[in-house]
Amino acid sequence: LRLNSAVWFAAMLPPVLTAVICAVLPLWQTYTTGVARAQEARSARRMRQALMFFATASTLALVSIAGSMLFHYVRIRFSGHGFSTSRVSTLHIGVPCCNSDVEANQRIHRTLLDRLRKAPGVEAVGSSNRLPLLGESWINPLERVDSASSQAAPAGSWRFVSPGYFDAAGTRVLAGRDFAESDRDDRVAVVSKRVADEMFPGETPLDKFLYQRENGQKYRARIIGIVENAKAKGIEN
Repeated sequence: LRLNSAVWFAAMLPPVLTAVICAVLPLWQTYTTGVARAQEARSARRMRQALMFFATASTLALVSIAGSMLFHYVRIRFSGHGFSTSRVSTLHIGVPCCNSDVEANQRIHRTLLDRLRKAPGVEAVGSSNRLPLLGESWINPLERVDSASSQAAPAGSWRFVSPGYFDAAGTRVLAGRDFAESDRDDRVAVVSKRVADEMFPGETPLDKFLYQRENGQKYRARIIGIVENAKAKGIEN
């Protein structure tokens, strides 16, 4: 996210010219005519005072709006998003629809990642079923296995990611570890810091279990790591 210099120049030129003209012309008039006429009509003075009040109020409003926009820009530009946009390339790949062999699809996926890792200049490679900022995809309840609460479980956005995804996306692992190739045959999960704080207040979620729902069934997923919060729906969400 960065400012466009042409748009910035086009937006700043009119108010700057207006300010210069409105400041220079009265000063020039005062310089050339000397002291204002003492016999100036009262109505003219009132009109001028009203215009000055209106100009001051408008200036304050514009400054407030500009300050608010600048504040939001700085917050969006420099606040943590949970992922990096520097030196990162993304692409979407779809397996042919006629290929319904799950094992064959997995082999294609692993072969592609292995080849990309060996490409010159590549530092990290990972995959996900949905990238950040593209919205929520798989919404399911977040339910602790050891919870005895009767309240409805909060909903969370689940994503499937490969080993190496967090490194490639620039998402920091705050505790525990990232996924490994040896985890492919096990049900493990990495949760965000927000999930860890809300679902496991005052304790560590590592090596604890969440229920993962799939095809109408519930499975126990062991938590192996905590990562920083990543924005999923939009740059401000």
